[in-house]
Amino acid sequence: MLENHALRTKQVNSSMPPVKLSLMSATPSSVHIARCLWQRHQEAACNYCLNACPSGALQFSNREIHLNEDRCLGCGVCLSVCPVECFETEDWSERSLITTLQRLKTDNAEIACRLHPSPQEGTEPVPVLQLGTCIAAISPGLWFEIGLEYNLRLHLDACSDCPISHLSNYARQAILLANSWLQSCERPARLEILDTPLPEPALNKRRVISAERPILNR
Repeated sequence: MLENHALRTKQVNSSMPPVKLSLMSATPSSVHIARCLWQRHQEAACNYCLNACPSGALQFSNREIHLNEDRCLGCGVCLSVCPVECFETEDWSERSLITTLQRLKTDNAEIACRLHPSPQEGTEPVPVLQLGTCIAAISPGLWFEIGLEYNLRLHLDACSDCPISHLSNYARQAILLANSWLQSCERPARLEILDTPLPEPALNKRRVISAERPILNR
């Protein structure tokens, strides 16, 4: 029964029309098939990565997970949702975000994804760090670690117009989970979700910084 479900899922994913977006930073370079719960424990029926992948790049066949690199967008959501870390990439690390925050030496910042249309616009005079991936690529654990030290405002306000808009649900869940962990440690919930468009007046032009490139002192 589980094997049949896997094959049906493969057929559904492979029939999805390709999503037309420029390639993001987190295409998996390794898929550890032996870690996959479908491979180790059929009863688990885990399908987190299949449900999350916005382009049908992941497929099950013969109880193994496979990546179609031609369909992969590099959004990075498979890296964060897989409970056993089947997917790895050599091209991107979520820790680049915390490294950039440390170099900025600021307690306050905003985070936007690569596809956000206007990250430089906002009401707060703070730096904006732009990920090369979807915000859903960041794990709850890293959000928790960041929330111990920084006040962040996270831009989900443009997600409704994005071709991969359903990934905002994964981003939201990760952020809310990290905030709950912070509160359980008697720390303030320092991660704020911005999910409504900004008002037209009082928009500031802020500095937008790549979260994946070193900051150079001039």
